[in-house]
Amino acid sequence: MGVVILDTDVIIDLYRNKREALKTLDYFKDKELTISQISYAEFLGGTRLKHKIEARKFLHQFKVLQEKENQKLFALCMKHEFKKQRSDKRNSSLGDFLIAQDTLKANTILVTHNIDDFKIFESIKLHEYQKTFWL
Repeated sequence: MGVVILDTDVIIDLYRNKREALKTLDYFKDKELTISQISYAEFLGGTRLKHKIEARKFLHQFKVLQEKENQKLFALCMKHEFKKQRSDKRNSSLGDFLIAQDTLKANTILVTHNIDDFKIFESIKLHEYQKTFWL
């Protein structure tokens, strides 16, 4: 059994019971589903106050990867370096860098719809989560 890290966009769609998210969950049924502390915080941060308790209960089904302070500093430095080297105008968030760092450190796959946010990490393993925007 391996480990798969879910990006925040996948977690949101799982919470909303989106068909594509549930298919992705089934695809990785033999893997341990994990999320980063960043995705945990992003998800809760985007949840309305009246739904916070329900959202926390939902998140309990995932293992949350624990970060150390020096990892956050390392990710911040990486972000600065990559920003200087990039020729395009797309700017990944610090959260993306921390999620990528967790994925690389765990030597696993990141499931995300936001592939472009993580392409700057040459050795990262990505599984593109396909969303549909109609009912």
